[in-house]
Amino acid sequence: MIVSLSLPDDFVQGMDRLIRERGYKGRSELVRAALRDFLNRHKEEDELKGHVNAIAVLGYPERMERHLSDVRHSHNDLLTSMLHAHTTNGRCATILVGEGADHKMKKFFAELRGLKELDFLNITLL
Repeated sequence: MIVSLSLPDDFVQGMDRLIRERGYKGRSELVRAALRDFLNRHKEEDELKGHVNAIAVLGYPERMERHLSDVRHSHNDLLTSMLHAHTTNGRCATILVGEGADHKMKKFFAELRGLKELDFLNITLL
């Protein structure tokens, strides 16, 4: 099946760089690999059962720190540790360590993903 999509120039330039440097055969192969990884991560989260342990690493502009704080405080019962750092150019990095029931952790993950302007969010299940 053929699916077409529009991407910003910087995405395409980044894709082309990865193709050259990492040996992908072309853009389609690179997109398939990225989408496969993305779907597998979400499938793993969808299938969570019981007690869950996870680490979330977030990068974002300093101006959205209050929004993250609101989400964090609404799930305070899940968080066991947090590290926050201000980086260069008005950016922040936060590491959240949490544990709890699967349905609560899934809700927490969804709220983190819903934050606007995240530079990145990486959730690792332990």
